[in-house]
Parts: sequence; C-alpha cells; structure tokens
Amino acid sequence: MFVELETRGMLKLMLGCCKVYISESCSRAAALVSIEKATKLYQGVAIVNKFEYEAYNLVGYIIVSEFTPNAIEEFGAFRKAVVAMVKATFDFIDLELHCGTHPWPGVVGHVCFHLLAQTSLDETARLAKLVATDIGSSLQVLTFLFTRAFSSSMEGQGI
Repeated sequence: MFVELETRGMLKLMLGCCKVYISESCSRAAALVSIEKATKLYQGVAIVNKFEYEAYNLVGYIIVSEFTPNAIEEFGAFRKAVVAMVKATFDFIDLELHCGTHPWPGVVGHVCFHLLAQTSLDETARLAKLVATDIGSSLQVLTFLFTRAFSSSMEGQGI
C-alpha cells in the first residue's frame, strides 16, 4: 500500500505497506525475535500487526514505512527492512527440519505489497521488483514475481 501524504514543506511523503508470511515460525521463539529485530534496525519502519496461523505453522507480519518518492536510494529503509526480515528468516529456520503446512513453498511463503486508495500500481510493482531482485541476488534464492509485478501478469497459482 502506498498513500501519498502532503507535508507542510514541498516534499510529498509516501506510506508503504507490505505483508510477509513466514512458515515454520510459530514454534520458534528465537526466530521470531530475530525476524522482528530485523525491521527495528531501520528508522521509520514498523511492524504494525503480527498474526499467527497455527494450523499452517505460519506467522504473518504487516510492515509499514514512510519514504520520499524519487529518493536517491529507492524506497531506502523500507526496502532494506523487508530484505533483512527475509534474511533473518533464512538465518534461523532450517529447511532440513522444515515441517510447515502452508501451501506456498519454502520458509518465506510470500512477500506482498498492497494498494490503498489512489496509489499507483506501477510504483507498487516497482518496489516488488526491487525487493525480489535484492532477495534473489543477496540471499541467492529463487524469487517469483506475479500479478502486476510480472510482465505477463501471472497469477500466484501459476507458480
């Protein structure tokens, strides 16, 4: 979600929102602490909601941050915090012992960005592409883009 907020000065700030779903984390208190600390390293980024799906052994987080459009470092702290959260997940959850039952593959089920009000789909898709590129290149894991972020608008079920 991105909502443009008028500021008293000349700049417009945007508010971004992202959901991160992590499998195999309900029973791993140390993993949750590490994952949650990852976002606290970045000023202006906050976890605003945490929800647990015990049946799937899954935890979801909603993360928000404000940023200035067209900043020198695109999406700055928000982008880095999402990648740090995914990295913390891989650091603490052992795939060999993984027994999550959520239908998405892997320990990070998905990272999704949502629209709110009159937000640009293109801006949201651009952030999704940048985060996927960062995750894929820095963590050396496969990432898939779908819906608006993927050029042919592939739906999630097509993966």
